[in-house]
Amino acid sequence: MPRIEDEDDDLQDDDAQDGDEGGTDWRSRLLTWGLAAAALLLGFLIPYMLYLNHQVGERFGKLRWQVPTRVYARPLTLRTGLAMDAQTLKTELDAASYHGGDGKRAGTYARNGGRWRIASRGFDDVDGRIAPTQLEVTLSGGEVVSIRDVGSRKTLRSTRLDPARIATLYGQQQEERRLVRIEEVPELLVTGLQAVEDKDFNHHIGVDLGGMLRAVFVNVKSGGDTRQGASTLTQQLARSGLLGIGKEQTYTRKFKEILFALLLEARYDKRTILEAYFN
Repeated sequence: MPRIEDEDDDLQDDDAQDGDEGGTDWRSRLLTWGLAAAALLLGFLIPYMLYLNHQVGERFGKLRWQVPTRVYARPLTLRTGLAMDAQTLKTELDAASYHGGDGKRAGTYARNGGRWRIASRGFDDVDGRIAPTQLEVTLSGGEVVSIRDVGSRKTLRSTRLDPARIATLYGQQQEERRLVRIEEVPELLVTGLQAVEDKDFNHHIGVDLGGMLRAVFVNVKSGGDTRQGASTLTQQLARSGLLGIGKEQTYTRKFKEILFALLLEARYDKRTILEAYFN
């Protein structure tokens, strides 16, 4: 009788050992599959991220827009004794896009008989920068009698006014563009944009995970009737056309947009990203 009990105990121990080995084998296979999947994912993702990083550096790093080439006439040179009547001076100023006004704001002029007050805009000439200034020019007898700098109250022998634009040469796209620095953008516009579009712009790493989850919840809860976006300013910049990823509504495009946003945030500071967004 004791011998039979010993055999039963041995059988139970063997079954328990087999069960433990079976559980260990299952966990081992699951770990192996997980590691293999992670290796495959990294094997694809790392080269792809390197490729996208090259694209970001090549396209975004240069920050080049097609700014049209503007062709200007000679600057208008005024000097004492120069033959010039009122109609000729007005024609020259109109051609250079000056407007009648108070003569105090840049690009305006005011006339009181033979006395003209002209506020120049300043320009880059062949010998350097010509600063904007307010001038008082007096005409009499068909010539320039005197020129005075209103600010310094100094009498000038001659001066130059910014020239008229006579032609504009465009590239592939006919657009007038003036690039701005972030300090040139009104602070209210900067803070308002962030308040409406991306409240956490100064703190996130390119994507807002909390916002993405909220957008998914709202979209699912509404059954697709309500669509809520969660793109950060960096993501919007990535799909703006600068990096050429398109705007189609697909999962692959969205995934690429997220990767681009992460790379932009890793390579550039917030100021550069915001400046590129405005431009």
